[in-house]
This record gives sequence, structure tokens and C-alpha cells, in this order.
Amino acid sequence: MLASLFLAAHGFALLARRRRFSPPTSARERAERRRIGVGFGVLLALEGAGIGVAVSLLARWGAERLQVPVTALIVGLHFYPMARLFRRSVDYFIATWACAAALSGLALMRWSALPTVVVCGGVGLGMAVSTLCYGLYMLREKRRALALSFLPRAGFCETTPPIRASSQPV
Repeated sequence: MLASLFLAAHGFALLARRRRFSPPTSARERAERRRIGVGFGVLLALEGAGIGVAVSLLARWGAERLQVPVTALIVGLHFYPMARLFRRSVDYFIATWACAAALSGLALMRWSALPTVVVCGGVGLGMAVSTLCYGLYMLREKRRALALSFLPRAGFCETTPPIRASSQPV
């Protein structure tokens, strides 16, 4: 819970500072942003539709207990094309971890006597770890972007007198 609040606060702080980032100026930059925006929209739509269809089919077949790991698998799988779309290798690691958590849950449901609630809790914990890792990665990237975008006001350093440790006049 605290990690979620921490990451959300940093996300809102980044939104508040977005004016520091310059809008795309060249036609190539605008085309790249459009490509990413359209691709991301398509991925989210496919993920949502896939989850909806999977949950409906599992309910129809009487296999509701598989809904959590199957949903986690779909969420994990959507990170693979995101890695290519955003040109980030971290998405491959997040995807692999999330899919491993989901597939472990499916395997445990098939070949163990563990209660469904325990297996779903383990899958949820695995997904929470992947989400936390992703959030920490995004926090690091936010800090890098803000560091690159920060330009001090002209003359700020020259007009501000240095702070002295002693109280003796200069």
C-alpha cells in the first residue's frame, strides 16, 4: 500500500512538471509519438478484450478458479510487445516474471492440492512484485528525465549570495 502511494505521488509530481518537456518539433518526432500512442492503445484494447473473453469462457466452462492466473498470464504477455513498442528491455524482464507467476499458479492448480485462495494469493503476490519493479524502474526514468530537463534560471547562481557558516561580517 505504501509503495503504491509513493509511486502514485511521484507520478502526479511528474505530471505537474510536464511543462518542462518540450513538445515534439520535427515531423519524425511527431510520427514516433503517434506510432507509440496508437500501438499502446491497440495493446491495451487487445489486453482488455483478451481478459474479458478468457474470464467469460472460464465462467461458462465452470473453471472460475482459473480466472486469476489466466488474467495474470494475459497481463504478463502484453508486456512482450510493449518492449518492442517502447524500445525498452525492462519490459521483457517484467513480462517473463509475470508470466512465470501466472504459469506457476496454473501448474499449482492442476497438480497440487493447495486451496485456490492460496494459489491465487501467490499469483497476486508475484504480480505485485512485477508491478513494484516496473514502478521503481519508471521512478528511475522519471528522475533521469527531470535531471535532463532541468535548466536553472539565468543569473540565479550569480545573484544569490553564498551562505556562510560563520556570523562574522565579510
